[in-house]
Amino acid sequence: MLMQRLLILTLGATMLSACAADAEPGVSYPEGAERLASLLEEIDSIRQQANVASAGIALVSRDTILHAGGMGVLSWESEEPATADTLFRLGSVTKSFTGLTALHLRRKSPDVFTRPVNQLVPGLLGEEFGGDRVALPHLLEHTAGLSDLSSREFAFQGETVTYKEAVQYDPTTRDLRWPAAAHSSYSNAGFGYAGYVLESFTGRPFELLVQEHLLTPLGMRDAGFFITDDSAPLAAGYNTDGKTPIPYWHMLYRSFGGLNATPRDMSRFVQALLQPEGPEQVFLDSAERLRYENPSTTLAASTGLDYGYGLGNYHWFSNGLRFHGHGGDADGYLSHYGYNQSTGYGYFIVITAFNKKPLNQMREKLEAYIASLPTIGQAADALETDEPIRLPEETLSRLTGSYAQVTRRFGPVPSPEEPVLRIAVSNRQLETQYRGNRRPLVALSEHHFKRPWQPAATYAFITSENGDIFLQGDLGNFRKIPSSHNSAPSEHQDD
Repeated sequence: MLMQRLLILTLGATMLSACAADAEPGVSYPEGAERLASLLEEIDSIRQQANVASAGIALVSRDTILHAGGMGVLSWESEEPATADTLFRLGSVTKSFTGLTALHLRRKSPDVFTRPVNQLVPGLLGEEFGGDRVALPHLLEHTAGLSDLSSREFAFQGETVTYKEAVQYDPTTRDLRWPAAAHSSYSNAGFGYAGYVLESFTGRPFELLVQEHLLTPLGMRDAGFFITDDSAPLAAGYNTDGKTPIPYWHMLYRSFGGLNATPRDMSRFVQALLQPEGPEQVFLDSAERLRYENPSTTLAASTGLDYGYGLGNYHWFSNGLRFHGHGGDADGYLSHYGYNQSTGYGYFIVITAFNKKPLNQMREKLEAYIASLPTIGQAADALETDEPIRLPEETLSRLTGSYAQVTRRFGPVPSPEEPVLRIAVSNRQLETQYRGNRRPLVALSEHHFKRPWQPAATYAFITSENGDIFLQGDLGNFRKIPSSHNSAPSEHQDD
């Protein structure tokens, strides 16, 4: 199980007959019930072909919950069908709830975002690399300078562990590995510490804070962090083969991945994210929405790039649309939710097998379906309209060369002089040469670039005050090696 956590964290007929029963009252299917039924049938076919015992799905618009239901059975030993009210483990989708809870607390107490976490929880982080300057947003955007949990921490099992006890389990993880407030590198540890900060700041249990700020107001009646005698039935989780059961993972920090919820619960959550801003909504105003959805503490964000990881929420493009959301793994469960403001639709999907392929196939079906639907209301997430430009040769020359990796999620800190990425010029535009792949970077400005198949900027080149050149984007975080060491990338490339 430990190896599985390290790998992933690096990251029908029954259902169709129950469709009407599982749908919210007042449901209305766009473009007819037949088309939605066909979509659900295709998704369930993927489930069956991949030998997945059960799946949960929600599809919503800004105005209506179009579908919330289950597919398959609670476990291979049970004939009880999975429904809209079956519990599934969400894994890292929990991070969205942690980020939103923090954002809500900021309304009355702005200093929860501005005060260093070492003031809120003395001695929480090591001082090297700016540890005393790290604030809660850095933990929530993965820019604190932390690697991920140690193997010992991932292997932990303890239902009643407190945050105070958890941070002592492997104190070395709390040391920063590279400078804070610069590079986003995914860290479950950071979200674990964020939960501790919220508890310490408010004097209230983290799980209760999430309940009060999100679960109860949104009517997520079955969602929670613990399984009790009163809980809804939990679908069993399985390994990659879909058959080998995986025990319930009592993770060290519930704030990075411990939430359980039903498809009906998640339909209400995703729909709430699509609502206009206002006092009674998830987002108080447009500024609060932008703060949740967009990064602000990376070097790339300082250039105006809005693409990346926000407060437990990230961007991706599919079928020409910008989606926001998050994915999750909880040992035996893989989940994902996404929503697009410009169309007014969103979805949630979860399967009970450690198998990315069927989950990704289901996501592709859902996102293509959303892209085909008519827009609801005014577009609120319009993409940039910047046209590609031709950069001067001197700019191209300044950016080309060998780059070293700056961050590494697992393992030792990368060498600052080991070339792993090459930026070259091809057909008067830049391209990345990385792990055997050569892919173009289309310039939208001197700083912002995208791939040819993407509708908006996803990469940024940044020149620091001391002249260092950095590249940040989906490939990771890189620093250009000075010309005296500007050799070709080595054959060995680390994950």
